[in-house]
Amino acid sequence: MKILCIEPDVVLAKAFKTVFTRNHHDTIMLCLDPQAAIEQIDTQKPDAIVMELQLAPLSGLAFLHELRSYEDFSDIPVVVYSSVPQESFQADAATWRSLGVKKYFYKSTDSLQKVARFIHGVLDEA
Repeated sequence: MKILCIEPDVVLAKAFKTVFTRNHHDTIMLCLDPQAAIEQIDTQKPDAIVMELQLAPLSGLAFLHELRSYEDFSDIPVVVYSSVPQESFQADAATWRSLGVKKYFYKSTDSLQKVARFIHGVLDEA
């Protein structure tokens, strides 16, 4: 599986790669910002995206809106792993679904292992 991780924290991005490749032998593509992510997706379409929403210069929500505007990329499942609680965003469940978000994980309470298990469950169902 090819998983794109959009995470501005280099240390956490590397930890992500370690967790995802340790047991699942995934190909992990790391991007530190949304622009690099769009370029990466243009080069190699991932099977799933795991991302932080606190991004610059483009916010995570703006990135998701842009991603969904491309027909070729509209079916990529997205999992949010953010330092900001979901309640902080003015978005209801229908909005998250329309953006392709399958699950929202909060970094303070959810482990990378939990995120990895969820992603593999989603991709195994597809």
